[in-house]
Amino acid sequence: MADETSTIKFSQWRPIGVCDNGSPNQRKAQLFSKPDFAIVTAPGVTRENWQQHPEVLKVIRRYAKDVAKLSAEAQAMTRPALDTIHLVGTILGHTRTPTANAESVEGRVQLFEVKFKDAGGETPPRKRRWPLWLAGAVATLILLGWAISQLDLPSKLGSKTDKPAMGIPQICTQGQGDSFAELLALRRPVLRFLQTLPNWSSLSQTREVCDSGFRSLQDQQQRTVRCVVAVNREVPELSRSGKAGFAQLHNCASNLCQSARSGLGPYCSQLGR
Repeated sequence: MADETSTIKFSQWRPIGVCDNGSPNQRKAQLFSKPDFAIVTAPGVTRENWQQHPEVLKVIRRYAKDVAKLSAEAQAMTRPALDTIHLVGTILGHTRTPTANAESVEGRVQLFEVKFKDAGGETPPRKRRWPLWLAGAVATLILLGWAISQLDLPSKLGSKTDKPAMGIPQICTQGQGDSFAELLALRRPVLRFLQTLPNWSSLSQTREVCDSGFRSLQDQQQRTVRCVVAVNREVPELSRSGKAGFAQLHNCASNLCQSARSGLGPYCSQLGR
């Protein structure tokens, strides 16, 4: 940026705005607002060093964008961009600004004259995106490695992850488990289904044996087998369809009977009927 103060009749430091470099009487300008005028005339800013103040240059560039929208020269460009900034003393010369014209001639006001260039043919510098690509690739590899390790986890754990056949909980398999909670959980879907039947109130025995019962393993085992026996007898359509998890409950009861659990004998004899 070239400083043309040597050609200005200078009696007072008072830059009042930004103008383009159009022909006389056709220049376009934007005058500074009071806050921006205070910035460009702040203590320490002079006609010799205004180019060294970033906050002043920032204000000028902002006003230059507004001037570009008014300037015939800038509007003729594909993509006008700021080229140079000069300090000038001769301003608009418009008949509607006689006071400013007179003050300019006397050196009491100045403008920052901006010149534009057409940046339409220039390709903006592309941002370096390879760090993002690299980070994405690393994250993908980590995620892939984790997924593979999860697929291989059952073989590493061995018998600890072995599941009983037919999806039957361990409590239904001989020698496995010591909690009655799984047996109770197996009967609940069946009990909820029975509650939706029109003849629910008449299914007294089924309601009783399929319900929660006592908090003991033997009681829950007996109730599981007795629930299946009662459903087979009183709700044969559910027994045939296997809905509401009844097929799994039936398999569990069969396994319990095959394991010859204590106290199940009288009920297991009715299971196959």
